[in-house]
Amino acid sequence: MPPATDAPDRPWRPVPGPTDPEHFFAAQARNRRATWRLSALCILGVALMGIPMSVAISPIVYAAVIVANDLVNLLVPDRRDGHRRGGEAAAGDAARRHRGQRRSDRLVAR
Repeated sequence: MPPATDAPDRPWRPVPGPTDPEHFFAAQARNRRATWRLSALCILGVALMGIPMSVAISPIVYAAVIVANDLVNLLVPDRRDGHRRGGEAAAGDAARRHRGQRRSDRLVAR
């Protein structure tokens, strides 16, 4: 780019910039190719980091879920406990009713 003093006949000064400008679409295509390469490297990096991170984080997450479940179980009792107790009571009543009968009596058709 020539300096401003070399062209006294022009009323404006030259705008500073690149001497060999690149076309916009050519630069975009070049950057798009570079972006795909960088994306592939990033995906590889995430995959390689994800496996060790999941091995390190999974036990902590499982422990947190178990502790949270135990804390909730202290506040809200499990409904299955009531069903279990009810089933045990029903089984105990049936055993007491049939305690005096012999097995052969129950097998006889009435």
